[in-house]
Amino acid sequence: MKYSLKPDRMQALKRYLKSAKLGDSEASNCAGLMLEKINPVEAVDCYRRALELDAKNTDAMLNMALLYYTTKDEKDQHEEALRLIQKASDLGNEKAHAYLEQRGLLGLYQPDGDRLHTPFVTTMPSIKLRPQ
Repeated sequence: MKYSLKPDRMQALKRYLKSAKLGDSEASNCAGLMLEKINPVEAVDCYRRALELDAKNTDAMLNMALLYYTTKDEKDQHEEALRLIQKASDLGNEKAHAYLEQRGLLGLYQPDGDRLHTPFVTTMPSIKLRPQ
């Protein structure tokens, strides 16, 4: 299925991208949300940019993690997703905390260096996040 944006949403995306280039982390996060279905790779780039601009942007962490779950099936991507969700939860993101709690994963994933000691989890996310 091919996705595209309506003209008014395309204008909004252009504005978000322009604001992101000017250093707005939340605009980059919003652009990522808009791009997820039409270009997931570019959406991840937007989330990364949001985190470069604000390393504590927990919405971008969580959105990128959920996108990894829905578009990647490699173990490393799932581990990265869990790491991001855990970090967002640790920084106080209530949605990330609820996500982990709902799945019985809260507190199970403790970083050990750069890797997590976790089982390979393949459950798909059941929540879709929108900017607040």
